[in-house]
Amino acid sequence: MRITAKRKRGLMPKKTEVDVNGRRLELSNLEKIFYPKVKFTKAQVIDYYARVASVLLPHLKNRPVSLKRYPDGVTRPYFFEKQAPSHRPKWIETTPVESEDRRIDYCMINDLAALVWASNLANLELHTFLHCAPKIEIPTMLAFDLDPGEGTDILLCAQIGLWIRDLLERLGIESFPKTSGSKGLQLYVPLNTPVSYDKTKAFAHALAELLESEHPDQIVSKMQKKLRVGKVFVDWSQNDEHKTTVTVYSLRAKDRPTVSTPVSWEEVELALQQKDPNRLVFESDDVLERIEKNGDLFEPVLRLKQKLPSLNALIGKVPSRLRGSDTAEHSRRSQKPSKRLVRTSRSPSPRSARSAQEESQPDSARSASRPTRQSLRPIKLTADRPVSADPRDLRAKRKLGSTSDRKEKQKVAKELAIEIQEDRNSSEISGLPQLRPMLAKSANAAFNDPEWIFEIKLDGYRALALVDQVSARLISRAGNELSSAYPAIISDLVTTKLAAVFDGEIVVLDESGVPRFELLQSYRTARQGYLVYYVFDLLFLNGRDLRNQPLVQRKETLRQVLNGSEIVRYVEHVDGSGKEFFELARERGLEGIVAKKKSAAYLEGKRVDHWLKIKCRRVEEVIICGFTESRVNLNMLGALLVAVREGAKLKYAGLVGTGLNRAPGLISRLRNLVTRERPFKTVPKTDMPIRWVEPGLVCSIEFQEWTNDAILRGASFLSLRTDKPASEIE
Repeated sequence: MRITAKRKRGLMPKKTEVDVNGRRLELSNLEKIFYPKVKFTKAQVIDYYARVASVLLPHLKNRPVSLKRYPDGVTRPYFFEKQAPSHRPKWIETTPVESEDRRIDYCMINDLAALVWASNLANLELHTFLHCAPKIEIPTMLAFDLDPGEGTDILLCAQIGLWIRDLLERLGIESFPKTSGSKGLQLYVPLNTPVSYDKTKAFAHALAELLESEHPDQIVSKMQKKLRVGKVFVDWSQNDEHKTTVTVYSLRAKDRPTVSTPVSWEEVELALQQKDPNRLVFESDDVLERIEKNGDLFEPVLRLKQKLPSLNALIGKVPSRLRGSDTAEHSRRSQKPSKRLVRTSRSPSPRSARSAQEESQPDSARSASRPTRQSLRPIKLTADRPVSADPRDLRAKRKLGSTSDRKEKQKVAKELAIEIQEDRNSSEISGLPQLRPMLAKSANAAFNDPEWIFEIKLDGYRALALVDQVSARLISRAGNELSSAYPAIISDLVTTKLAAVFDGEIVVLDESGVPRFELLQSYRTARQGYLVYYVFDLLFLNGRDLRNQPLVQRKETLRQVLNGSEIVRYVEHVDGSGKEFFELARERGLEGIVAKKKSAAYLEGKRVDHWLKIKCRRVEEVIICGFTESRVNLNMLGALLVAVREGAKLKYAGLVGTGLNRAPGLISRLRNLVTRERPFKTVPKTDMPIRWVEPGLVCSIEFQEWTNDAILRGASFLSLRTDKPASEIE
């Protein structure tokens, strides 16, 4: 099949109907230029995929596909689309992937008509999983993505690819190279035999670190970009059930229509010998010619059956720090990006072994690469001085704090260390009441006050941690048990060997070290981001009730008892200078800050005015009281009707009509809560019928302003807050 766009009387038809193996498709905007540099049009994109289909489709067969759509070409914004579009033809096959809070129906591109349909959606790049449906827990192959850092190119990737090939050959297995179509090279190891992602990821990680130990000047196995300068990152982390990689023969969204192209090892060697990186760059026309000449060089990846070698086959060459580690645990230890939210005042304590509980857990929270305990860019906080901005980024005018303050704190720290050591053998905590965390009130503006400290406002799940030396529990602010959801946090809490009650926030950080609530919501299934339990208060310690002590004394004790964990971390603070700290937080896109009075006691279960939350963004938690359906698709939300609490009653706060794609399963949940009763007096005006619901669900929204009538203007949905009961929303 050839796709062409013919002009008629000087005009290009907006839509063209084609027949693809008996299926009618309507193609649109074929004249639109997708690659402006070479004037490569949408028609040429569809034509390429139609002509390459005979070799491409076997590699797509039954693999869930994430669509990466470029509606206005490669120089304009794009978006990923995981959920199969509701407007798709009925004959497009899908496969469900379930998670705790939603189900995603991924498209599968199993025939030519489906491929042309996806191309017509401006889906330039094809990204697939390493498994096939319905066996989504079994990868059919193992992959290495060789990503050149600054100052290197694909030729160093070629050399490293040959080293990997030789090592794998010594282990008795074959590998097959392809270009990424971007900057690097990728190696695929066909398996097509029963194996788990835990094993493939562990093997890939061990091999990457082995190569790094043998070639430290050329290879890095850690994820921080700053470590990649002059080196190639051997990305082993793609071997994960939640990650996709670019498919062989896929176009790439670069200046020119380059393609992820299978190559022979002889071609890799020749490019290296001739020092010619252009020998490993192919555009769409080149690929079509290569297929005519060579067929599908990647065909063995589909059929070749190989058993994954055990880690024992590598053990003699694995760096000593990895020997003896549990296979699954090893697969979970990815590396640490350079940016993080809070820097502790001391480095982590070394540990000789991980707890048995951590090694047996599939959570692999410890596994996600985490921000290290290095100075923060964008914001660096220390205990010794209130705030120090990175001069390259923040251009700080001054340093806050004094030498006398530091000496006094060091003296207090020594006294506390002795006291804590003496209390280590105190009785375990028992008979505690049903604790509830102390809550902060809202403040409109930041302020300076030497009697107050200021912390980052964390965007996560508030949780109390109850630790009794041999076990631990995590309890949400609503009193729900969270322990089973975050076993890695539980494991690290137990290693403190304390009997204590901590107050903190469970968050998931992005690669820049910023808490992202949406990453936390999907963490248990997607495993994206870096799980951390930030601890900011200490209520009980080894049988002693600390709640009546001043906050700063509780925090200094807390600093002493935490053991430098990468998961359970102490929250640093700024002393007195809330305005400057607020500006830093706002500049870095953080949610806000929390002001806390130094002398304040901990009033369990109370909302107090000696803790004040000051938000950088205009974000509110509101109660969902009703919804409308979309005019276009009745299975999609049109708008939410929300309210806030005014005394004992609910007051209508407005409509939320954007951002609702962030909660694809919410409409089903709301339909189960439908009621005939309107929860407030106001009768809102909407363009679709309103369906009222029981006012029990809370969501976070971002908005422009409150009107004079106390109605939200420009409200956009951010996330569902299942951790907050409606009764607590002010």
